[in-house]
Amino acid sequence: MADGEVTEIGPFQITMIAVDHSVPGAASYVLACDVYGKPFKILYTGDIRFHGTRDTTIEDYVSAVGTGIDIMICEGTRIESTSSLTEDKVCTKITKEIAETDGLVLVDFSWKDTTRYETITKAAKSCGRTFVINARLAYVLNKLGQTPLPETVKVFLKRKASCFYSPTDYAQYKHEYGFSIDNDTWTQDSSHYDIGLVADEIKSNPSDYVLMLSYYDLGQLFDLADDNGKILGSRYIRAQCEPFSDEMELDEERFINWLDAFGIGYELGDTPVPDGCSNPNCSKLKKWIVRSHVSGHASRPELKELIEKINPKLLFPVHTERPEVFAELVKGKDIEVIIPERDTVYSF
Repeated sequence: MADGEVTEIGPFQITMIAVDHSVPGAASYVLACDVYGKPFKILYTGDIRFHGTRDTTIEDYVSAVGTGIDIMICEGTRIESTSSLTEDKVCTKITKEIAETDGLVLVDFSWKDTTRYETITKAAKSCGRTFVINARLAYVLNKLGQTPLPETVKVFLKRKASCFYSPTDYAQYKHEYGFSIDNDTWTQDSSHYDIGLVADEIKSNPSDYVLMLSYYDLGQLFDLADDNGKILGSRYIRAQCEPFSDEMELDEERFINWLDAFGIGYELGDTPVPDGCSNPNCSKLKKWIVRSHVSGHASRPELKELIEKINPKLLFPVHTERPEVFAELVKGKDIEVIIPERDTVYSF
């Protein structure tokens, strides 16, 4: 469905509303039908924000939704956050970090976050650097119609198979070699391989590049390091969310150990001392890297304004760890908050 398009499924008229999020294709839906001869509307927000690169404001969104919403199913991932950070501010921060780095810049972000890709591409270009992305992201960009890639964007060719960077090392992998491979018809697209850069090229002129590098690419550091196993003058930028699980916290510490081993610079955040701990220098306190990131979800002030302007009769919080907080947002309003429970059917 296209933005604003209406389709019918059974008794429902469904309107799709494109929204801003960290990945493409995010949308809200308004379901409208007649109940006993009276119009009835349900709004499902989906993942939504108002601080990205789209120019859509809360007022624009409310206008697209329309009036008379009976039920609002609203996401609340960041219901406890009051941050007003925007994607533009992230771009400014990353640009500054790149400009202050003499050697190679390594940046980590989700390959599905095409907005962050655009931000880093802009930051790298403004600093006179080429942004080298992984093949998976290049493949996604092609499927989204965002190719050919800009001249300042290249694809990183990992050392694979024979380790000689031969076309046959990549031709059997759909993402690695190009945009498409059909072994049945022997048709292959070599776009990634044709514009690909290998580690030695980046290693020869590290100040010319910003390289996309994730936790699962750490083995590539061996090919980027000098004879002493170091990548001097380099900097690592983490442009994705902070760890929110025990496993992610452990991955963060492992990542830091890898960066330290290769002499890669990074900014370490302040580690909060747990209640009852008497040793602020305890080696067991979890370390984390400062982020250059903004969330794909609306903050508490944005959600409050959005809900008040939509003014539904019933509000269902979803995609949140703190659904009870929604009651605070609508205190004094004629809006009933219903916290959904598993295996429960709601009838109206």
